[in-house]
Amino acid sequence: MKKITVFFLGVLFLMVSMIGHGEGFSISVTPNIPDNQQGDSRSMYNIRMNPSETKTYKLIIHNSGEIEKKVEVMIVNASTLAEGVIDKSDPKARMVKGAKNKLTDLTTLNENEVIVRADSSREVRFTITAPKEEIQGIVLGGIYVIDKNESLESEDKQDGGMSIHNQMGYPVEIMLSTSKKQVKAKLDLEEVKVGQYGGHPSLEVPIQNINSNIIPDLKVQTKIYKKGSTKLLIEKTKGDNQLAPQAIFPYQVQLSENKLLPGKYQAYIKATSEYGEWEWNRDFTVTNDEAKKINERTIQEPLSYLKYYLIGGGIVIFLIIVYLIIKVRKLSKKVNE
Repeated sequence: MKKITVFFLGVLFLMVSMIGHGEGFSISVTPNIPDNQQGDSRSMYNIRMNPSETKTYKLIIHNSGEIEKKVEVMIVNASTLAEGVIDKSDPKARMVKGAKNKLTDLTTLNENEVIVRADSSREVRFTITAPKEEIQGIVLGGIYVIDKNESLESEDKQDGGMSIHNQMGYPVEIMLSTSKKQVKAKLDLEEVKVGQYGGHPSLEVPIQNINSNIIPDLKVQTKIYKKGSTKLLIEKTKGDNQLAPQAIFPYQVQLSENKLLPGKYQAYIKATSEYGEWEWNRDFTVTNDEAKKINERTIQEPLSYLKYYLIGGGIVIFLIIVYLIIKVRKLSKKVNE
C-alpha cells in the first residue's frame, strides 16, 4: 500500500508540474504580514489581538498567467480529516456543537469574488473583530482562494457521458489568539456510526475536540467485540493524529474487507496524548437492512497493483501529450509573431 501511495504522489506531482507550466495553474497567494504577527513564519497569519479589537488584514493574489482570472475568496474554519490531519480548505468544516469564536463568525471579507488581470496582482482585505472575552487558546482557520477558471472538465452530452469539474484552491492559514493562556484539553465522543469509508464497511468514531486548542500526536486505539462476548473481533491503533480546535475528528475503523455481518457490537476506544487520556465504551447495532445496503456498495474485488500502475501510467501519458500540445501551440504562436 505504501508503494501505491508513493507512486500516486509522484503522479500527482507530475500532473501539477506539467500543467503548471501551461496556462493552467498560474494563481498564487501571499500573506501581507501585519505588525501583530507572532513568530517568524511568512506563509501564514499568526496574529495576536486584544479583546474587542478590530483590525484589517491584506492578502495578495498573484496571476502569472496570460489571461485574467476570476477568483473566489472565502473564510473557513479549520477541520480535522478522517486521516488525522488538520485542513483549512473546507467551507463546511465539521465543528463541535456550540463551538465559540469560530473564525467565520469573527471575520468579514471586503470582496468574495475578484478579477485578477493577466500578469498582475490583486489585494484582498479581510477584517477580524476579536471577541470581548479573552480567548482561552486559539482560533484556527484560513482564507481560501479558488481559481474559477482553473479546472479540468470533460463533458459528452450526446453520449450521456459523465461531466467532471474540479477547481484548484489555495488556503492560507489564520491563527488568532488574544493571550498566551491555554485551556486544558478536553475530548468527548459522539455516538459511533456504521457506514462506508474507502469502499469498505466502517465504523465512524467521531472524537470531539471541545476546547480551543490543537491536540497534536493523538493516538487512538479501538477494540470491537460482539455484544456480550470477550472475544476480540477487530483491533486498530492509529497514532500521529492532529486535531483542530473545536472540530470533530471522524476517525474510521474498517469492519470488514467485503461483507458486513448484522448483529450487536461493542466498541472500546482509548485516546492518548501528552495532554491527557480518554476512554469510551459505545454499543452499536448493524441491522439486516444496513448490512445489505452497505454490502451492495462495498468494493468486492480491490484493484491489483498492476491495475493501479496501468491507470497511473495512462494518466502520465495523457498529461505528457497535453503538455506537448501546449508547448507546440506556444512555439507556433511565437513563430507567427
